[in-house]
Amino acid sequence: MKKSTPAQWATRIILYIIGLFFMAMGVAFGVFLYMEVDLVAMPMEGFTQAIAKKVGKPFHNVKIVVDCSSVALGIVLSFVFPHGLLGIREGTVITAIVVGKVMGVFKKPLQAKIQKLCFGAVGPVPEEVRELEELEGIRVDD
Repeated sequence: MKKSTPAQWATRIILYIIGLFFMAMGVAFGVFLYMEVDLVAMPMEGFTQAIAKKVGKPFHNVKIVVDCSSVALGIVLSFVFPHGLLGIREGTVITAIVVGKVMGVFKKPLQAKIQKLCFGAVGPVPEEVRELEELEGIRVDD
């Protein structure tokens, strides 16, 4: 592998930061959208959501811990097996930290708008809806 000059390395860092911004926005917004409307979660988000509910912490904070733990496990396993550290670099670690933080930023201004768009009015569940859902065995949360 050819060594990078400082100028090339600086250019790569700038491009990485720009790419990270767009990727974190896209991933965080996408995950936020499908988690907010209670669609079936992907495995890692479902796992994260279960932990968040169990410990009573916000999803985006638990996501940071789960993502960083996954990266750490990947680093450990890459040294356990004979191939060495492959595929995990500074970008992976930064992304594990940033995506959860960006999700936290999205949540406050967008949560009510997404709920209203997907489910109608935001607020307490009307009594008629609550009674129907209870009869059908659906859990109702305000």
